Amino acid sequence: MVKVSLELRCSAVLFDLDGVLVDSGNAVEASWETWARRHGLDGGHVLGQCHGRRTVETVRAVAPHLDAEREAILLETEQATQTDGLRACTGAANLLAALGDLPWAVVTSGTRLLALARLAAAGLPRPAVLVAGDDVEQGKPSPEGYLKAATVIGVPAQECVVFEDARRGVQAAREAGARVIGIAGELLGPTADIDLVVGTLAELSVEPGGGSVRFSRVGGNGAPPHSRIG
Repeated sequence: MVKVSLELRCSAVLFDLDGVLVDSGNAVEASWETWARRHGLDGGHVLGQCHGRRTVETVRAVAPHLDAEREAILLETEQATQTDGLRACTGAANLLAALGDLPWAVVTSGTRLLALARLAAAGLPRPAVLVAGDDVEQGKPSPEGYLKAATVIGVPAQECVVFEDARRGVQAAREAGARVIGIAGELLGPTADIDLVVGTLAELSVEPGGGSVRFSRVGGNGAPPHSRIG
């Protein structure tokens, strides 16, 4: 059994939502494809732009002729009702429970309404700290969301570990100064700047204590063992 350990000594954990805690990929893509058809846009191009990005920014990028703010509100309100088939990502519930008293937050590109709907549908706890897309001026890859979450929790971002599955999110976390654990997949991109890569959260052993947490990758059939200690 392969075991790769990385002692992070972190004071808090910050999670992206979609693809990290909630398996919502099919629902997200179906919603965007429907929206693209509605506006006569190329669905493949839209899907290539939407992941890890605020809805309003995606609309601006793929359809600058539309009212981005209006479209974003309509689309995310609609998405918040589309919860059939949503479930917690493998290992998410157990990992959150294993953190014990260590503070954690969710930092997502979606709105607060959408984030809470998806967490509830997946049967995951509501975080004490949630920084949503409508809480920031700039979405990922800006570090604003992760910096704001760290500030609310009350610890420097450099003492946080971020879980991400998308390149824009990794860039945001690194710019904030946080360590990163990546969930392997086509959205993650290069892994040289990621501290630890896993296939699923179930591959992680979590040992909290004394204001820190030790993450170890144990077995699994996901990404090959990879760690960057420093």
